[in-house]
Amino acid sequence: MTHKQVWFKVNAQCDEGILPLVVALNEIDGLITGDSCQDGAWGAYVFFTYGETWEDLASLLQAVSTGLSQPGLQVGYTMSLEWCGSNETPRARIALESEHVRILAEALRALIPSLNSHRNGSCGNVMVCHSQTIRSTLLPLVS
Repeated sequence: MTHKQVWFKVNAQCDEGILPLVVALNEIDGLITGDSCQDGAWGAYVFFTYGETWEDLASLLQAVSTGLSQPGLQVGYTMSLEWCGSNETPRARIALESEHVRILAEALRALIPSLNSHRNGSCGNVMVCHSQTIRSTLLPLVS
């Protein structure tokens, strides 16, 4: 007999220097963090997934990027959406210099209530709220 499977957050080991960002990302409803490193090939980074399609994940990245584009946040970071090997499910990566992890994590934590309310609130989810913006941005890159 098969039973319905559900996601839940578990305890796992993580590099101490990237932990604040991993914790902040895990507060976003529906986001699942994967590999992370406090000082790797891309600096400090976290890979994560969200939703069921690349559009879901891209919309979340757009919402986070828009929310983080506040005056006074003097932290450089990159976010990317990528497919690896034959995996049909994309993943995202956020990367930055390791000394800025805490600052970015605090800025991200300030966005979490609005990200989660969009997902669970009046507009249904983050994807619906931001899908037009993301599609108009990404279509020229995909074609």
